Amino acid sequence: MKITNLKTEYMTDPLGVDQERPVFGWNVATDRKNWRQESCRIQVTTDPDVPGQLWDSGKVDGPHMVNVPYGGP
Repeated sequence: MKITNLKTEYMTDPLGVDQERPVFGWNVATDRKNWRQESCRIQVTTDPDVPGQLWDSGKVDGPHMVNVPYGGP
């Protein structure tokens, strides 16, 4: 399984997002048949060594991979 096509506000690699509550989206590439996402966790950081530094959604149950809202400051 591999997370692909990461987007913020429907853009790949945006250089500045002016939305107060941007939305995230992604796809999953997998060879498994009948696979479906059951939950996700989003971590937002400015430092790759400190995951979730700005916001950590925690485990969110559900198959949602589009229009997942940012919930941090």
